[in-house]
Amino acid sequence: MASTRIVSITDISSSGEGIAKVDGMIYFVSGAVPLQTVEARIVEEKKRYVRANFVRLIEDNATSRPYLCPHTDCGACTLRYLHYQEQCHYKQRLLQNSFSKIAKQHDVLCYPIHTMNEHTPYRNRVDFHYGYTKEGKQDIGLYSEQSHTIVPIPHCAIIPPDMLTLLAIAREQLTLSNIPVYHDKTGFWRTLVIRYSTYHNRYMIHCITTPNSHFYHAVTKLFSAFTEAFPSALCVHSIRTSTTLLAYGEHYITPKEQAFLTDVLPIANRDIQIRYGANSFFQNNYTMMNKLYSFVESLCRHKGTYLDICTGVGSIALSCFTHATKIYGIDSVKESIEYAQYNAQKNKIDALFRALDMKNIHARYIQDIDTICVDPPRGGLHPHVIKALIVSKARYIIYISCNPSTMARDCALLQKKYSILHSTPFDMFPHTVHCESVTLLERK
Repeated sequence: MASTRIVSITDISSSGEGIAKVDGMIYFVSGAVPLQTVEARIVEEKKRYVRANFVRLIEDNATSRPYLCPHTDCGACTLRYLHYQEQCHYKQRLLQNSFSKIAKQHDVLCYPIHTMNEHTPYRNRVDFHYGYTKEGKQDIGLYSEQSHTIVPIPHCAIIPPDMLTLLAIAREQLTLSNIPVYHDKTGFWRTLVIRYSTYHNRYMIHCITTPNSHFYHAVTKLFSAFTEAFPSALCVHSIRTSTTLLAYGEHYITPKEQAFLTDVLPIANRDIQIRYGANSFFQNNYTMMNKLYSFVESLCRHKGTYLDICTGVGSIALSCFTHATKIYGIDSVKESIEYAQYNAQKNKIDALFRALDMKNIHARYIQDIDTICVDPPRGGLHPHVIKALIVSKARYIIYISCNPSTMARDCALLQKKYSILHSTPFDMFPHTVHCESVTLLERK
């Protein structure tokens, strides 16, 4: 039997684990939060750290804690036991610590975090997964923490009630279909992505399955149930053969030209219309997205050429239209570039977007650029992109990140030619450990 130990939690890691220090060792305790003393079961021991799981609460030194959610095994809201102000405090510290511990820069100016006034519910996109519960039953919901076990979540503080209604319909149709969920490379039902357009007041429901046409009739019945409850809902069916568990359809069964939504970004006294597809990246918090993009626009006050790397559907690039003499955008997803070019034309903005794999980016693609914005996935920038940025002549780099650790790592490499001016966090994901940040670098 694995040994246990009593530890006092003092901080939070970038992955949401509670941190304790005992006899010179760092303990990462899954399921624990600061100001708690807990019994933790050790699951991994290394030379400098120990990983452990929460067993039971010994003492809670906070005056009171909110009751946000009854789902103790859900892997989404890892900070749900902290008051919102405490959550933001630790996210601010996480950003500052990333610069000092990873980039070895102890004096980076980190501005106060931008917070939400109403932080439940806030998601305009949720990826629901088909799979098996811990009892072995087929179901649909969210993954349990650090596993692919399904938590049904009939109630959730951060998901709008209508999305939970759609989830309940999907669960009912799953039972009626008697068709297996995807598991261990077999089965049919894979992922249900629900997105909401504030502009259209409309849902897009993207059902991703394996390519078994014998079961497509069940998707038709599922969509009929959705539109009966929400007549304006847009239903999209796509298939995926890859075994990686991404919410991305490789081939549309529903015509691609019908699989999109439109939202509006109120930037610089103008509404920028952004069309995005069922597979497109689009921020899942509409309120904070507008704050973030407006802030990025404020960093581009000097005139000049602007390049957006990992541009997606062009949301950030087109938000900077007032200051740029010419806008360029690069992304590795061809479908996203098609939407970006459409959005530029729709908004009558002079911009040129190009599909290009990040590993193929070289210095020649970013010559004669004054400001470069990068918004990579959680893994950070591709090494080829970093090399190209270092030899570029751009005066400024704006680094947008959802992962302070990889952002700090990349900034450390960029410091060969760039100085870090300041960084500003945005609480795009309340009640989770994730935090968006905008870091401004200037050419030395």
